[in-house]
Amino acid sequence: MDAFSLHLQPLGRRYPSELQVAHIGNMPDKSHLVRRGFSTYNFSFVFRGSGFYEWRGTRYRVRGPTVLRQWPAEPMHYGPQGTWHELYVVYSPTAMDTLTRRGYVTSDRPFWSIRDTRGMQHHLHDLSRLLSKPAALADQIDRIDRCCEQLILESLMGASRAARIAWRRCGAGSKPTGGTTTISMSLPGGMDSRRRTSEGSGNGASAYPPIDS
Repeated sequence: MDAFSLHLQPLGRRYPSELQVAHIGNMPDKSHLVRRGFSTYNFSFVFRGSGFYEWRGTRYRVRGPTVLRQWPAEPMHYGPQGTWHELYVVYSPTAMDTLTRRGYVTSDRPFWSIRDTRGMQHHLHDLSRLLSKPAALADQIDRIDRCCEQLILESLMGASRAARIAWRRCGAGSKPTGGTTTISMSLPGGMDSRRRTSEGSGNGASAYPPIDS
């Protein structure tokens, strides 16, 4: 997918989903840092590259493929070291109840590693196809809404309770142990993503130690 930014909220839905995408964008070579608040609920899929995510006074190293969240009333500071490939999906504030009820947003999970890259491939391919013809977006918007929700769901499938516990321990200042392994991921449009996870830990959360100040 090439770089784009699309405002989808005004498009009428024939078969409305509870989660309707307000805005979607793709930045294959994002280089700028973000330091601001948001009025929306956002999911940033980082497919390639590394950088940091700062949350409540602690700065974490992050590596793609991973998902970063942004939400209202929380100052956000994050961005790439050099560049990274980011696809972002934005929902209006009215989506909060549905996002929470379905378990897509929780107070203890501001970001997570994408564990099952195979599940993402199919939906990324579909999304790329649905967005390939801007003039036909009105005809495809219901599919786009559901495809984006599937991306969120697939990204979470490997985010087990054990991983969230390990993430909280990491946030408390513990460091991961063991070596690292690199996994390659091939995505539509020639995107390549690599992630590092701690061997023996069985979770992606421990791949994100706080950055020492």
